[in-house]
Amino acid sequence: MCGFRGAGCPLGAILQGMQYAADIGAAVVNMSIAGPAPRAELRGFESVLNRAINYLHRKGTLLVVAAGNEAIDYDHQNDLFSFFCDAP
Repeated sequence: MCGFRGAGCPLGAILQGMQYAADIGAAVVNMSIAGPAPRAELRGFESVLNRAINYLHRKGTLLVVAAGNEAIDYDHQNDLFSFFCDAP
């Protein structure tokens, strides 16, 4: 299992897996990856993630992600970023 914050494989491997799935024509990528992190720790990460997700979209691959089980009210926690749910 891959996780963002040290609980598995590196983030680069996750992004490469997304690219690989799109490149081989996968219809769907389904990911359930570790939850929230402070936005301040992620400078530049959101743009990298957005590029990866846009790549999937351009290739016709649907990205499905877990909504999270942390019981956090993200409508009122703007300083947290939830992987990969908060990506546009």
